[in-house]
Amino acid sequence: MIDFSTIAGLREAGFAGFASVQALCEARCKSIPEQQGVYLTVAQSGLVPKFLAKSPAGKDPTVPVSELKESWVPGAIVLYIGKAGGQKSKATLRARIKQYLEFGRGIPVGHWGGRYVWQIEEAQRLMICWKPTPEKDPREVERVLIDAFKQVYGKLPFANLQG
Repeated sequence: MIDFSTIAGLREAGFAGFASVQALCEARCKSIPEQQGVYLTVAQSGLVPKFLAKSPAGKDPTVPVSELKESWVPGAIVLYIGKAGGQKSKATLRARIKQYLEFGRGIPVGHWGGRYVWQIEEAQRLMICWKPTPEKDPREVERVLIDAFKQVYGKLPFANLQG
């Protein structure tokens, strides 16, 4: 079973990167592999989030702060589980994460998933990590990760709105 509460546990499960949103934006995501896979948005352990009343993300995905508080998962550092590529998509981790980060900066691109993350004050300090899955369908790997998370915490990761 994967340990969703520590960076060491995520590294043990094969995730790499752990770069801040800010650093990835500044480097234009060049350190991210151009392969299919899964990625996580990760907070520092013990984060007590402050939520913004209005999201800065593209297409205005703002939800009430009460909804964000209801979705928060105490004890978990994994806030969002996403995927790139697969049977119906040629997207790479680099392309998909770059799109996700652009959406968070207010650019109205086609990445609606994980939108709750951008209503966290100082979201630029959150980290992104990734795991290439060249031999496995990222959609299936994502589903397994979400199911494992739900087994541990009894609910979806904070910014995953469907399992």
